[in-house]
Amino acid sequence: MQGIVGDAETDEPFSGANVVINGETGATAYGTATDLDGRFALGAPVGTHDIEVSYISYATNPC
Repeated sequence: MQGIVGDAETDEPFSGANVVINGETGATAYGTATDLDGRFALGAPVGTHDIEVSYISYATNPC
């Protein structure tokens, strides 16, 4: 899984945003931080996953 995290209004990328997939018990199963351009990649197994993105001074956003 890969993508880019940024502000929806300004298109500014979020450097250092946390991107996680939580396991069934609520503990983080996979996680990473975005690079300087807001890009991330997670090596999660094939399937359907809920990801959660958090960034300082923004509300946590489950996707």
